[in-house]
Amino acid sequence: MGSDKRKLAILMSSASLHLLPVYRLGTDLRFGSDGSADAFMGSGWSKSGQKDFHWTVGHRASIYLPVTKPGHALLLDTTFTPYLREGKVRKQTVHVLANGNKIGEWTATERKLQTFGATIPKELVGSREIAIEFRLPDAVSPRSIGAGRDVRRLALAMYKVRLNLKPQ
Repeated sequence: MGSDKRKLAILMSSASLHLLPVYRLGTDLRFGSDGSADAFMGSGWSKSGQKDFHWTVGHRASIYLPVTKPGHALLLDTTFTPYLREGKVRKQTVHVLANGNKIGEWTATERKLQTFGATIPKELVGSREIAIEFRLPDAVSPRSIGAGRDVRRLALAMYKVRLNLKPQ
């Protein structure tokens, strides 16, 4: 130690800034290797998407969307195909939360591309970001039901998500 008695708090050798991704209300957030969703995806998604979709992996999946109009009610639209297997997995239940509050519950029973939606009340859109969480109690691994070797717990093949302002 030298004779310098000053108290220093931080020695910084470098800093970097990262631009937040931009999402515009009313535009489709597309999943898959050809999509734009990667920048908004939180936990619970397959690491690499198929061409047009990402699988949810596990019992929860989240996305984070910046909002340019806080304080307005929004409409959430999703397009996905549920993971179903005849006689083994008959439904996928989806509990939908926005900023930690339940806004919907969907039950998908057909193995086809479908659209489900929910309203996000303006009281939940107070910040500049909406955290959307999908809770997936029926997620199952294909291997556990004898439908392949995949050990991931699958529930939804997500194709797109869109937020719109709710008409007043």
